Amino acid sequence: MTRLPLTLYRYIGRTFAGYVALMMGLLLGIVLLFDTLELFRRASKKAELDVAAVLQMSLLKLPEVGQQIVPLAILFGAMYAFWRLTRSHELVVARAAGVSAWQFLLPPLILCLAVGASKVTVINPVSAVLISEFTERENQYFRGQTSGIDLAGSGLWLRQANDTGETIIHAQELDPNTMVINDAVALFFEGNQFMGRLDAEQGQLIDGRWLFANAWINEPGRDPQQVPAYQLDTDLTANSIEESFASPDQISFWALPGYIRTLEETGFSAIRTRLHYYSLLAEPILFAGMVLIAAAFSLRPPRRGGTLMLVGGGLATGFTFFFLRDLAQALGTSETIPPIIAAAIPAV
Repeated sequence: MTRLPLTLYRYIGRTFAGYVALMMGLLLGIVLLFDTLELFRRASKKAELDVAAVLQMSLLKLPEVGQQIVPLAILFGAMYAFWRLTRSHELVVARAAGVSAWQFLLPPLILCLAVGASKVTVINPVSAVLISEFTERENQYFRGQTSGIDLAGSGLWLRQANDTGETIIHAQELDPNTMVINDAVALFFEGNQFMGRLDAEQGQLIDGRWLFANAWINEPGRDPQQVPAYQLDTDLTANSIEESFASPDQISFWALPGYIRTLEETGFSAIRTRLHYYSLLAEPILFAGMVLIAAAFSLRPPRRGGTLMLVGGGLATGFTFFFLRDLAQALGTSETIPPIIAAAIPAV
């Protein structure tokens, strides 16, 4: 095989990157437009939301949605780039000079692997912070939820607010079936002022109330006292606690292994989070696969009347691929197949 000249190498890579960036920009613009219109529709009944707040929420959500459309941008951008190179006969000249198809595809494949690695290690952590902020604002403005749930390495942390202050509950573990928490601690605040602390071996969530048995109450300036039962009203439910762990997009790639470990230690299922983690690891290969799909339909000699068929076939193959990927993820989530296999099959 002829060694690929550096000038041709850079030209192919620059052409591919330019069209992928253009396609990414177009798709992001379309997504931003529709997301903004949807948020304006939802905010039309909320007097406290102004135009600036809605635009901020749209921008906060954009990186998370952008991550999902990167494969499409690579597929469409690569198809157009290869079609242009084929239509202008530059591919024919390169093949006549002894450049093989694999050498021709080497720059786009290297760029895709680099983009995939950057997306997973840099863009994903930034997106996780922004989508968490978006979710918090969405819950506050549109759903009226003032409760928060955090699963840290030290156990389960729950926060609930009311008109007078807020309560923070910590538990070492929680049984999702009975909603019983062990080694429970509740901290009471009014504004920024600490009002007291509750300690109990166990607590249970029943019908919108936390019930603590044999609890010790400590308040500033008073002696500790033990009460046989203590009741704390809450707007948290079993479903809201379960659902709070259903969106691994809010967790940074670097924090996912520890988050999965903590989920399993506290009794929650980590299947969805583990599948998301494995899918992120497979994304560089997935992006390279998009290039190969595009090349299979675009790097062919132009024939009269065949361009539309080739492009249509490539698009159909790409959408079929995404359907099969979603199917594999569904099978992995339901534990029909192991999560690591469900994440790896589409990319491989």
